[in-house]
Amino acid sequence: MDDWMISTLILFLPLLIVYLLVKYIKLKGRVESRARDLHEAWQTKDGPSGFR
Repeated sequence: MDDWMISTLILFLPLLIVYLLVKYIKLKGRVESRARDLHEAWQTKDGPSGFR
């Protein structure tokens, strides 16, 4: 590997990690809120018709 490739990797790796972490946290939060909505709809029994 060339020196510029190594320095580019060292520069972009933390950025990639931060980006993936933010994406994962956002996705996790969205899934949890969706699951909570479905749970509340299921408890009240007047939620989406597909879950009866």
